[in-house]
Amino acid sequence: MADGQGRPPGAGAGRPVSPGGPPPRPPVRSPLAPPAPHRPRRAPASLRAAAWCWAGAVLIGLAGLVTAAVDLAGTRQRVTGTARAADPSAPDALLRDGADTTIALVLGSTAALTVLVAVALVPALRRRRPGRRWLLIGLGALLAVADAFSQAVVAGGPEVDRWAFLVQGVLALAGTGLLLAPSAAVAGGRRH
Repeated sequence: MADGQGRPPGAGAGRPVSPGGPPPRPPVRSPLAPPAPHRPRRAPASLRAAAWCWAGAVLIGLAGLVTAAVDLAGTRQRVTGTARAADPSAPDALLRDGADTTIALVLGSTAALTVLVAVALVPALRRRRPGRRWLLIGLGALLAVADAFSQAVVAGGPEVDRWAFLVQGVLALAGTGLLLAPSAAVAGGRRH
């Protein structure tokens, strides 16, 4: 039978009600509040926006490279025609080799930088270390330059690849600018 306070008989103030329950908490002897549980800090808005810009730049850049690869024969003809107009006395083999080298160099550098950004993006945003942030900033500047050259090479064919390289360059510059924002710089140096 329970006493007037709802406790079973024999249960004192410091004794648990059920024998299998947790032991009583010791009394708090400090005026300070106990520490709050650790919650990871949310990244600043500029860092989150930079991540979206970089992810978009990678995806759109890959789409531009795929469409440029589909129209590779047309791109080769346009580059060869431009070279022929610049030097009509050059042999055809030299013009073809020059066009192939130009296309491989420009689109290859864009592809390589796009892959490097994709590989550097995840660790840079997860670990938030300043070195990785600066790597993305450098890659963004190089990618914007490579996109400008890629646009010149693919100009005249389907506009999808040209627009894709334009949007990729704009997103890379936007992501770079957002990583240079003061709030991203503070969050980038913080270790969690």
